[in-house]
Amino acid sequence: MLESLVLDSVAFGDSKLGFEPVLSAFPSLRNLRVQESKDWYYWNGCISSTTLKKLAYRSDGDSSCVPKRCVSFDTPGLVYLDYSDMVADKYENLRLDSLVEVRLDLRLTANQIMHKNALDHTEFVPCGVTTLFTGIRNVKILCLSPDALEALYYRSETIPVFNNLITLSLGCNHRPHGSPFIFWKLLPSLLLNSINLETLIIKGLVHYVREGWEENCRILRFSWDNVFDSLSSSAIKVLEINGYRGTCQELNQMKCFLGKLSRLEMVKVAYKAVDGDERSRFMKDLLVLPKVSSKCKIQVVKETA
Repeated sequence: MLESLVLDSVAFGDSKLGFEPVLSAFPSLRNLRVQESKDWYYWNGCISSTTLKKLAYRSDGDSSCVPKRCVSFDTPGLVYLDYSDMVADKYENLRLDSLVEVRLDLRLTANQIMHKNALDHTEFVPCGVTTLFTGIRNVKILCLSPDALEALYYRSETIPVFNNLITLSLGCNHRPHGSPFIFWKLLPSLLLNSINLETLIIKGLVHYVREGWEENCRILRFSWDNVFDSLSSSAIKVLEINGYRGTCQELNQMKCFLGKLSRLEMVKVAYKAVDGDERSRFMKDLLVLPKVSSKCKIQVVKETA
């Protein structure tokens, strides 16, 4: 009758069976949380269950690890997936049509990172990443880490259409890093392919553009016109920004959001711990920005842990 199971640093001795004996022993299992360690050399990458509703699979592997040859989620009843691992060589047999919420943290291997090239990157990330994103295209809530955005960008294929997506979260609070170029490069495609998106959440410093970055736009083959067009046509009602510092670059970005998102109703800006005067400055600077939506309200709050 067991419904919830947590596996922490368990090693398998048979690469062919993998999770099969474990899952078959618990026919009522609904929640499974797995923490993989570097000692898991024998998992075949497959999870098959008709009863699972929530699955959290997180790997401790770093960029020096060898990626799994194949990962399969044969879980037709799954509604929640938290998947953190190195990018596998391929993804297949993905039965994920019931998914409502997905959190992805897909990291590139050291070999893939070493061979990255912004001008010709088609061969460096396996096309299986596309298969995975296509498999989760029916989700309503999607959270992508900075590493997941990087893997999505370097797969060099069209982003799937997310017709049901309502909430999109990009970045990570506890790991505030990421490429501004990749974030802004992907944002137009993500917005245009999510026509029913209502809430956009930007976490950490992935949205932060360092001074002088705009000067490299031409070299990086980047155009702000694509960003402006996608924002203008978006149905976003709520915008949340975490890790706000109130820099000139961030104010320019906020001006872009407020001036282009015509259906915006609420902007929530969360900042790191600062004094009262700093918070007042944040609020004053944001309130004087022109807004295309007359319904838009702005909140400035302290960022929670």
